[in-house]
Amino acid sequence: MSWSSVTDADGQPPTEAPPAAPATPPKSSFQFDLGSALAKFGDPAPTNDTPPTAAPSAEPAAPAPSPEPAPSAEPAAPAPPPAAAPAAEPAATGPATPAPEAAPPPVESPLPQRSAPAADPLPQRSPDELPRRGAPAPLPADQLPRRRPPTAPPAEDLPQRRSPAPVEGLPRRRDDDPVVPSAPAARSTPEPTPSTPDRSVFDTANPAPALPRNPQRAPIDEPVAPVLPAATTAALPTLPASNPAAPPPIADNPATPKGPDVSAVRSFELKQQREKRKSRLAGFTFLAFVVVAGLVAVGLLFGRDWLFPTQWDEALIPLVDEIQLEQGSEFAEPVPVDDLTGGEYAAAALEAAFGDDWAAAFPQWRALGLASGSVDSPAIVDTVVAWRPAVYDAEAGVIYRAAGVDDAAPTDDTADDLTDEGDGDAMSMDDALRLALLEAFDDQRGIDATDVDGASGILGISSPQAIAAASVDRALLIGSTDVPPISSEVQIALPLLYEMIAVDVFGEPIIDAADVDPAPQYGDDYPDEVLDALVVEHEVAPMGPLPDGAEALGEPTALGPDAWQLVWQNRLPDPTTVRLRSLVKADAYQPFVQGGKGCVAAAFQTEADINAGEVVTALTAWATAAPLEASPTITISPADPARVEFVTCDPGATAEQSVAPSTITGLIDRQLDALG
Repeated sequence: MSWSSVTDADGQPPTEAPPAAPATPPKSSFQFDLGSALAKFGDPAPTNDTPPTAAPSAEPAAPAPSPEPAPSAEPAAPAPPPAAAPAAEPAATGPATPAPEAAPPPVESPLPQRSAPAADPLPQRSPDELPRRGAPAPLPADQLPRRRPPTAPPAEDLPQRRSPAPVEGLPRRRDDDPVVPSAPAARSTPEPTPSTPDRSVFDTANPAPALPRNPQRAPIDEPVAPVLPAATTAALPTLPASNPAAPPPIADNPATPKGPDVSAVRSFELKQQREKRKSRLAGFTFLAFVVVAGLVAVGLLFGRDWLFPTQWDEALIPLVDEIQLEQGSEFAEPVPVDDLTGGEYAAAALEAAFGDDWAAAFPQWRALGLASGSVDSPAIVDTVVAWRPAVYDAEAGVIYRAAGVDDAAPTDDTADDLTDEGDGDAMSMDDALRLALLEAFDDQRGIDATDVDGASGILGISSPQAIAAASVDRALLIGSTDVPPISSEVQIALPLLYEMIAVDVFGEPIIDAADVDPAPQYGDDYPDEVLDALVVEHEVAPMGPLPDGAEALGEPTALGPDAWQLVWQNRLPDPTTVRLRSLVKADAYQPFVQGGKGCVAAAFQTEADINAGEVVTALTAWATAAPLEASPTITISPADPARVEFVTCDPGATAEQSVAPSTITGLIDRQLDALG
């Protein structure tokens, strides 16, 4: 038998836990109607200390708010239904007891039952001893007590349980009891209601009304979990999130076979390729080194004489030995020899002897009747070979030798180019090679030939000072020669022929005439007495304006009577040339270019106009012998009747005009006489 707040007088639960109920409760005719009991308990009694309660009415009373239970760690288990108490035997005089209802069918899954503790049987009272009171008057509906519906906590904060299955066999209310609907409320533990002394669940004469049934409630599969109130306590402190730790290393299982590592294989292949390239490059480098070394060895073996000549030409060995004995020292290195033929040798020899601009004045020479033909004419080539069969080029350090002239003395044909008799007055090959070797020997010792500047004229290619220095150099090396007889058949530019003969002839006469102490040495700076030995001072005559369109080539200069005598003597007889030389007291020479042609302007100053007329007559005879292409003009200056102006131009290389080489020998003889 279980404890009940209705039957217990004190309304308190027993201090000791009741014993467990039997597994199968005994069947009894007593049926507990909780609804009737609640209705009876709510009826107020006029007597005693309990306040009167209103009778149940059709309007459901609002349930009173239940106190909020304290939060607990675990939800409270639902209270088991009260065990059915055995019905007391009715008194003989009491009202008739209704027939008991049929037993409920067995439940497939009964609810868990708590075992009721064993207790002493409740004292039994007779119906006569129970207090009697009248039926309470029903209260109006608006005076019925109302209970505030509890606020259910959010459903998502509570654990959800599956709905319990419908339980069959629960006590049923009787059909004649009124149904009092009640407002839906949250499930909570009902508060115990104080028992009413005048109503008892054991009163068979006035049974308690049955529990109302909610027709809208659907059957559930399982009991609903009790609703827990919302937590009111402060949130517990929580630890901060820990830093993610590195995953532990995964050790390879040595028992598991591994496949090939692609990156390792590729790295190994690249390394092998690099080693192969290095070895191949080393092989190529070694091979190239061997090839270059072989080429150098072959060059040194077979091309040593050409690259680094260490042996002298056979024709030079006797001369080299003689020079080394005379000088008391040896050559620093052998001098190479370059054999040239014909025009190549003539061009190389003239450039080495007179410079690369030696032919610049050739149009002016043709305008004055001192040259004919071109600069590379055969007459010039033959004359150069006869004059110098070998020359030394200081800039190139090479000896140019005319090919085909191997004899110690020139042949008759070569000598005939300069002389009438061919008696060997021309320079021999040995003399030419000796002069070239001496110049090379001094050049290797750092002694250069004397370089002199000065105004050039028509007497030679160079200035009179340069001709005097070159003749002294030759005289100091191999001596000077006499004036050779010149053949009248030689058609060569007279200024070129003059310088060739003057260099070979004037050296010793100039040294003797200067009589300087100490005597000059090769490569020294010669004094003015030596350099000005061939210079004849002459006054510069005033000149009129050049023709329209003329472009002057330098400033006007005075050539002197010797130079003009060479010009006049080429076309005039000797008595006329001598008379002109005595009449002219001053002269001027001005080359210019007009219309692409080289021309010459000159002025001759006399003492009186009558002398000027005599000069005009002589120059007119000279112009008559000139080619028509030269177009010479002779006039008396309007500004000064004692001055004669003269203009002539280059007739061209094709114009036919003859030169007289004998005039050179006559001029050189006069200059030698002047030197004493």
